[in-house]
Amino acid sequence: MITFCVAGYAQTDSVVPFEQAYKRVYNVTKITDGSRPVMDGRLDEDFWTMQGEWSEPFVQSTPFDRNISDSPTKVKIFYDNKYIYVGIYCKDAVPEKMNAFIGNRDENSIGDLVSVAFDTYHDFRAAPEFNVNLGGNKTDLIVNDKKVANLSWNAVWEARTHSNKADSSWTAEIRIPFNQLRYNQVTDSEIWGLHVRRIIRRNNEVQNWSLIPLKNNGHVFSFGEMHGMTDLPKSRGIEILPYVMGQYKKEPEIVGSPYQKGRIWGGNAGLDVKVGLSDYTLDLTVNPDFGQIELDPSVMNLTTYETFYEEKRPFFLEGKHIMDFPMGNDMMFYTRRIGAIPSYRPEGIDNQASFSETVGNVPIIGALKLTGTNRRGLTLGVIQSLTARSSIKTSRNGVENSEVIEPVTNYTVVRVQKNWKGNTLLGGMLTSVNRAIDDHHLENYLVRNAITAGIDFTQYFANRLYYVDMKGMFSSLNGSTDAITRLQRSAVHYYQRTSGRNYLGVDENRTSLNGTGGYLKAGRKGNARWAFSEMFSWLSPGFELNDIGFLKQSDIQSNETMVEFRQTEKWKLFRSNNIAFSQVNERNYGGKTVGNSFILDWTTMLNNLYEANIKQTYGWNRLESRRLRGGPDVRFGEWYSLVSTFNTDKAKRVMFMLQYTGDFNPQGDYSFNTLAPSLTLRMGNHVLLTGKFSYAWNQDKMQYVSTVPLYSQTDPVYIVGNMEQQTYGMTMKLQVNVTPDISLQWYGAPFTSTAKYNEFKRAINPESRIRNDRFHTFSANEISLSSDGRYNVLNGSENYTFPNPDFNFNEFRSNLVARWEYLPGSTLYFVWEHSMSNRVGDFMSGWNQNLERMFGLPATNVFMVKLNYWFNL
Repeated sequence: MITFCVAGYAQTDSVVPFEQAYKRVYNVTKITDGSRPVMDGRLDEDFWTMQGEWSEPFVQSTPFDRNISDSPTKVKIFYDNKYIYVGIYCKDAVPEKMNAFIGNRDENSIGDLVSVAFDTYHDFRAAPEFNVNLGGNKTDLIVNDKKVANLSWNAVWEARTHSNKADSSWTAEIRIPFNQLRYNQVTDSEIWGLHVRRIIRRNNEVQNWSLIPLKNNGHVFSFGEMHGMTDLPKSRGIEILPYVMGQYKKEPEIVGSPYQKGRIWGGNAGLDVKVGLSDYTLDLTVNPDFGQIELDPSVMNLTTYETFYEEKRPFFLEGKHIMDFPMGNDMMFYTRRIGAIPSYRPEGIDNQASFSETVGNVPIIGALKLTGTNRRGLTLGVIQSLTARSSIKTSRNGVENSEVIEPVTNYTVVRVQKNWKGNTLLGGMLTSVNRAIDDHHLENYLVRNAITAGIDFTQYFANRLYYVDMKGMFSSLNGSTDAITRLQRSAVHYYQRTSGRNYLGVDENRTSLNGTGGYLKAGRKGNARWAFSEMFSWLSPGFELNDIGFLKQSDIQSNETMVEFRQTEKWKLFRSNNIAFSQVNERNYGGKTVGNSFILDWTTMLNNLYEANIKQTYGWNRLESRRLRGGPDVRFGEWYSLVSTFNTDKAKRVMFMLQYTGDFNPQGDYSFNTLAPSLTLRMGNHVLLTGKFSYAWNQDKMQYVSTVPLYSQTDPVYIVGNMEQQTYGMTMKLQVNVTPDISLQWYGAPFTSTAKYNEFKRAINPESRIRNDRFHTFSANEISLSSDGRYNVLNGSENYTFPNPDFNFNEFRSNLVARWEYLPGSTLYFVWEHSMSNRVGDFMSGWNQNLERMFGLPATNVFMVKLNYWFNL
């Protein structure tokens, strides 16, 4: 049994002075006699009991800042020429309530937990963190100074835990190979940043070896220090991870198609290699496979804005914090552009007389990535990727052909950042997309070259209490006149809109498009109760990122003022409160105001660990430039939005959450509502069941329907209608963890969205401040629905048609993943993916009838077995 010798542990009601709790120092011990512990979770060997030093007692960061807990914790750390060893002893005042739930790898929100993180470069930017819970579940991640975590980073390391009910305690034993860490092998300093943490789930108690205040001056900046990291090993750091995969696909047969015969057998093989190059790490991948990646959620997007999907491929996620260059929700590097669905689709494929092969993701021939930080604080990230020339076979009226849908494309991303003692950061990023276009139809569709460059600078003052943050970006694209014209007319730019004629306008002779973007922000946010900031940002009309980045809309300037109050100590019924007030003004490059708003955002946790968030926005002067898909701007008056979330204690075996989102304007032009209750149920220590139901009921009296060109006038007619939409969705997950290394997970998500349109209108003067002057509503004498599913309009001397926009969309997607990590770093997967999807124009209300239709749809099933093996040389 391990006993505590620190007198401070007897002072359970005492508060440690801040200067004694913050920025602590731990003196690590190097093992030179060749001894190593047995990895069993017990700390009873001579290795642990006869050498080294135990740390000071941990202090609470929640619920009471700097208190000594009645469930004390201590840590001991060693290293030799191959491993770092961490032993953590956790006493528990209520041992019968220790939480030993087992979850999936990288699921660190369950079970009593301990973690250790190392700022290996001691540059206060980012740190690898290793977590293990009482059930033995492992999580590894990279956490940056803003406490943004990259959970998809995976290292090969070991951890075991042991519960000792007689001693009312549990212990954790962790062994981390040096070759899984990035550090300076030659350095003038023997200091690493160190953070060791314990979480007790039943009361959400968080303990730190060295205090990181909830209101801190930077997460990694606030780490303690580990001294004595001298004579570190110079590992070759060569890792090889080959894989083999076999696949069987059964899909619906298309009658008459020479391609979709219903069954496809396939296989694949590839290789990942990791090589240590002094202070940097080189990652190579050849013919990567991402077959076991989690499915993207179903969505029904009726806006002009692209849907953003999270990256889930490990190769692109490892080192992501180095390659990040965000600007709000936009970003210079969006990794899902590499290996995405081809941009071009063959025309005229109706699956009746014309057929084509199934379009899949563009194959990635190979990619390399170089990342790391040297001892002078210079961080470098380079990604180079090459995707293949992709063709598919087509058959039109019996004549077979091969059509290129994506050219050979090279993607290059370079990120550099210099850090001076964590208080000054200066960096830049350069991206380049180069397409080898040899086909006329692609020449007129895709830009040939897209280059973006950016610079960022951050300066902290007064011990990081105040800061200045700025970014500047420049983009330049070139291609054929048709490709650049298409880009000008795209939803990101809409140069053709009438409101932009005095400063925009489509130039069909252009062969390039250039623009700039960026922001300047200053404020106060360190270890203080009150925080504030002021920010000005801009995106010029020609700014473009979407060949390798993510950009929703250009042609906008905005300024935002924010004041925030943060209460992190207990007060009456509340454990914590965060209240932020913002005021935002937006305008376009024509000098026209497009939106003003006030935002109130309140987040709270009660003493019973229930949580709530309410974000309310009141806006005015709203002018939507994308509503009519390149037509005139549409004016709205006042509007409101509300986003609220409530959940019970997340540590309980049963957790309920309720989310509501609402957006409407008092004039009744639109009303969007979504209600989403969910339930999480933990059964024993091995089974987790979650279910979420979502119901959305929307009405939009000005939902875009169609653009109809008229020969009698220059501008087309823009048609909108009153849309009544209902969307139903359910997400179900069943997770069974036999052991931390053997798991079975099932995911299923039925989804239905239906919409009915009426009260069609044409735009007259949609920017008018008089609401009734904006649109003309067609009378029953002016519009009729024909038997071919099109609406006919007779408005004076004008006669035109547009399609019936009613729709029913049904989709069911599920997958079953069995995972066995049979050796550290080596994994066997079995995957079954099942999907059914259909969109039709005949409206059907209610979910019951749509469910019957959904589960009667033809299904696609994919069965896959994948095996990889990790070699460490």
